[in-house]
Amino acid sequence: MSDPLKLLMYNPLSTRMGGGGDRWLAEVIPRLVGKGINVTLMTTSFIPKSYRATSTKDHVERIIQAGARYIEIPCSSVFERINHPMLSGQSLLALSGAIRKHDCVYFLNAYAFQDMLVNLATIIAPGVPVISAQHASMFQGQILKDTYTKTISRALLECFDAFHVLNREDYETYKKWGLDKVFLIPNGVDVDWFSPAKSEKTNDFQVLSVGRLDQQKGIDVLIQAITLLNQELDESLRPRFRICGTGPLAEKVDEFAQRTHNVSYLGFVGEKELLRRYRRADLFVMPSKRETFGLVAMEAMSCGVPVITSDIPGPRTFVERDYGMMVPPSNPRALAKAIQRFYTLWKEKPDAYKKMGELAREKCVKEYNWNRIVDRLTKMIQTVSEF
Repeated sequence: MSDPLKLLMYNPLSTRMGGGGDRWLAEVIPRLVGKGINVTLMTTSFIPKSYRATSTKDHVERIIQAGARYIEIPCSSVFERINHPMLSGQSLLALSGAIRKHDCVYFLNAYAFQDMLVNLATIIAPGVPVISAQHASMFQGQILKDTYTKTISRALLECFDAFHVLNREDYETYKKWGLDKVFLIPNGVDVDWFSPAKSEKTNDFQVLSVGRLDQQKGIDVLIQAITLLNQELDESLRPRFRICGTGPLAEKVDEFAQRTHNVSYLGFVGEKELLRRYRRADLFVMPSKRETFGLVAMEAMSCGVPVITSDIPGPRTFVERDYGMMVPPSNPRALAKAIQRFYTLWKEKPDAYKKMGELAREKCVKEYNWNRIVDRLTKMIQTVSEF
């Protein structure tokens, strides 16, 4: 009987941050362990300033309870003060030492210079294949960051052995850059947990938004769209909006909810309450300006809820007209019109609207359930480990 495959997963950010990448790790690692893979997750201690007030140990605890090993290595204190993760010399040696002990490395490639550091670590500990995974938006509309991606990062990608991307646009970019062994494997969803419940629905048309409250997630666009809708509809006919999440714009959202009768700000909600909110929703809205995938929209779909998202990389991978709509990003009027369209269909053709939710659920069960996705991830890791 052969020894289990030893996989090192390296994330430049602490899993205590509580972001989307951490949720992905908390879903994937226990399932990889269940496949017989010996997983070690190594991260830095870095948490971006905007996340520090809401950091959580939940994902770390879930990973450890699954039988994986979790290691945090310190960042350079100088770079941490300017809100950027950078390994100290000692931490770089710790990373290279960990690489040497494993059969394959899965690197969540984010933040400038991390790709350079991982390449340096593999030079110190050669011979172990590395998968570079694109979990962050490749292009962020910022001149310096985008220039780094198109020049330095592009050149460094050629030093890795294989690549994991979550959406078609990133896949096409990698192929255009001449990279081989690119695996397009999207996010998944726990279809057993995120499932419909008929008894949760109410007589009001409820619109749900879940996510970090910052500019990237487009909460400002949603506020403007709600304002436009409320100007056009009588008070008694307005949809009810529920907003869940925390972040830099939480105070602005709370103030808006307090002065807007059809808006409720629920703040951070735990897993059970989040599930209840998905199940009670009639429509889910994700107005992000950038997304690598868009997991919360898929969780809503798995609960049988039609979705409206921005027309951006990520959602384009899974949103279809049978159960959803995409609108131009940063366009509150287009978002308002889309919400109005779904609201009208909900009122006038309830059976057709119900069918949309059923099709959304069916899409998740057939194509995006975590068991199916992790089977593909496992095959990718096994294939690359043999390089």
